[in-house]
Order: sequence, then structure tokens, then C-alpha cells
Amino acid sequence: MKSLHATETCDESSSEKSSIPNDAHFHNFNGESCFDEQCRLQPLPSQIHYLWQVFLDRVHPLTKVMHAPTVQPYLVDAVCSTGSLPKGMQALIFSIFSLATLSLSEDESWTILGSSQEHAFQRFSAGLRAALQRARYLELPNLTLLQALTLYLISLQGRYGSRKPWILNTVCVRMAQKMGLHRDGELLGLSPFETEMRRRVWWQTVRLDLKSKRAWGLSPSTLPVTTDCKIPTDIDDEDLVPDAT
Repeated sequence: MKSLHATETCDESSSEKSSIPNDAHFHNFNGESCFDEQCRLQPLPSQIHYLWQVFLDRVHPLTKVMHAPTVQPYLVDAVCSTGSLPKGMQALIFSIFSLATLSLSEDESWTILGSSQEHAFQRFSAGLRAALQRARYLELPNLTLLQALTLYLISLQGRYGSRKPWILNTVCVRMAQKMGLHRDGELLGLSPFETEMRRRVWWQTVRLDLKSKRAWGLSPSTLPVTTDCKIPTDIDDEDLVPDAT
């Protein structure tokens, strides 16, 4: 039985792996072809609900770069098609699928997703890259896209050596700086909700950048940019209301 399972895994990796576009492939995509890839790579409706719950239980408590009650309605809409969602939210949802998959055991992945954990991760991260490309994340950055990219960087930790995460971390920090996340929202007169979300994303971005610096033997003591952004609070998502003043 074990031999049969190993054979299935091998067959899957050889026949299906080639159908998953890599990073370089997405640089040649236009918006329409990226949309086609997203539709092809998204999970089944029943799998979407399962992956979301796994993310909430196993990943979100450790990352906290998004506000789960705000994102959840979009997951309901994603059951029909992720392509119907705002472009930034499409990327964020695929990043949720990717990280949720990494928290599954191999048996859970085969039972729920019908494939190995690695193949499922490659599939959903390919959908994430397509969504980022389609949203033109480097040209038109916003907080949702930065949340998606941050979760993607978390998923890359320890997977492809330290070079790729280090380069992407630098991009992520510069995007955050361009959006002014290094400035605290209270000083800018922003709402408590927006202030907290900016803090969450900024400090998670900084943490990943410092971790990459350590991997390259660089001093981890220096922040990537001068910042007055305060540390996020420990408030629960349920107590954080978007329209609070």
C-alpha cells in the first residue's frame, strides 16, 4: 500500500507539476491569461471552506496581517469564482490557500485536496502569483496586495534558500514605505482600525526582513527604514471594528 501511494505521488509530480506555471512564466502573462490561470488553479468550493478554517485555526493566530471578519465574506464569494473579487482580494485569498496548505499533514492534503501537500502548495502559490501580476502589484500597491505578498513571503521561509525571500522582502519593505506604513496611523489621523492594520502589516514585514538579514549574515539590529510606527496591540479581530472611531 505504501508503495502504491509512493507511485501515485511520483506519477502526480511528473504529470501535474509541469502544468503549474513557474515565476518566470508569469512575467510574460497579460491580464487575461493571468485570469485564466487563476480560474484553473483555484480549489473546489468544499475545499475553500476547509482551507479557510485551517487558516483561521493554524495560521492566522501566528501571522495576524489581516482582519479575518473582513475577509470572510470574500471567501464566501470565492466559492463561485475568485475572479469575481477585487484584484487585491484575489491575491490575498490565494495566499490564504497557500499557507493553509502548508499547515496540513500529508494525509490531510490527500484526503481533502486529492493531491500531495507540495503539489497543492505549488498550485495555489501559482494562482497567487497570477493574481499579483494581474493586479500590477508593483505599480499599484495597496494594503490588501501587501498583505498577500507578506503571507506569500511567510510561505517561502525555509523552502527556497534565503536569496529569493531576501530579494522579495526588500520589495515588500519598499512597497510598505511607499504606502507610508512606516508612519504610525495615529499621527496621521487615521481610524483605529486602519491604524492597527497598518501596524500589523508593517511589523510583520520588518520581522521577515530582519530574519532574511540574519540568514545572509547581515546585522539584524537596524530597521530597514526610520519608523515611528507603534507595535500592534493584542486586540482580537472580533473586537476590532472597521468603522470604529
